[in-house]
Amino acid sequence: AMYKIYKEKLKFKTFTPVQKKVFDIYKKQKSIVAIAPTGTGKTHAYGIPVIDSIDVSIKRLQSIILVPTNELIRQVEVMLSKLNQFVNIYSITGLDELKRKRIDSSQLIITTPKKIMKLINSNLLNIKNLKNVVLDEADMMFEGDFISDLNDLTSYISKVRYLLFSASLKRNMKPFINNFFGVYELIDTTKEHKLKIRDLFVYSREETKLYNLYKIMKSLNPFFGVIFVSKKNNINLIKEYLLEKDIKVNTFSSDLKLRKRLSMLKSARNYSFQWLLSSDILSRGIDLEISLIINYDFPDNIKTYFHRRGRTGRMDNEGDVISIYGEKDKELIQKLSKQGIKILKAKIVNDNLTVSPQKKQMNAIKRELKIRNPIKRPKYSKIKVKRGIKK
Repeated sequence: AMYKIYKEKLKFKTFTPVQKKVFDIYKKQKSIVAIAPTGTGKTHAYGIPVIDSIDVSIKRLQSIILVPTNELIRQVEVMLSKLNQFVNIYSITGLDELKRKRIDSSQLIITTPKKIMKLINSNLLNIKNLKNVVLDEADMMFEGDFISDLNDLTSYISKVRYLLFSASLKRNMKPFINNFFGVYELIDTTKEHKLKIRDLFVYSREETKLYNLYKIMKSLNPFFGVIFVSKKNNINLIKEYLLEKDIKVNTFSSDLKLRKRLSMLKSARNYSFQWLLSSDILSRGIDLEISLIINYDFPDNIKTYFHRRGRTGRMDNEGDVISIYGEKDKELIQKLSKQGIKILKAKIVNDNLTVSPQKKQMNAIKRELKIRNPIKRPKYSKIKVKRGIKK
């Protein structure tokens, strides 16, 4: 019954496991550390109780939401402003001139740790009525130079409830949590979310990689596909190559100005184009309905693989991840296998991306046929990539 009004507003059939658990614990007034895979509804898990707890009659700051990037600031603002139009939300990105009047009447501020410290150091923040501080995409925040800002923040803001949301619990988060969270409850719904994602791996020599990317793209027709490129300097080279082959792609990286990046994300959410070439800036927290991901470069670590992978198969949809790999990547693929990723080897046969038969499949066929003598390898089966959601 709790938050039923928001469920109706958002047209949700049901709340996700992480949302239900957060709502329950939020009532107990404790701090929360919530671990859940990307695409399982974490923003609404904290957004609904935070918005619901704001007293609209008090024109003072009551909650702060901290995220690592400007794109996420805008995304969270859009998602939460739909919940209650009477809450004064101020999202502070690199685009904003800080307006004292706006800050004084804001009930919820969404920004980055660096910018909140800028407000504090400029004496622009009144925290007498502050109840909640949310740290979203926390695993990213504890990677860079955010930690010193977060530590500075806690020396200024005490006696608030902290809500931390992350795809994984990193060792370097624990001292911070133990020092500042007081009595908190840990939620981990990782095992409760079964993601419907296929992981396909296509072997390629370095010199034929671009050509193989083109063949993969040509053989598939996704609703919306993202190609991840590790070195952003390569993005334009790949774009030029694909344009010569008559495949239209847009690009996304930190080289684009923030306004351009935000308008590109808006176009992507409206499905104005089919393919987007991107650096890893898009692999973190961005909520897009992506039906296909291609890793042009195999990521240099497992963490990055999972972050990229988390952009598809969101909120119970199906998705595919196709990784082009070389000799140097085989060790990392073995590690992925140990982490529970089902490795499906694929190749391009007669211009179709096809999945190779697996040993287990072969054994099952042998058992079914009850034949002792060796049987012929089954033919490669053509892969059909689902077209994602209907517009």
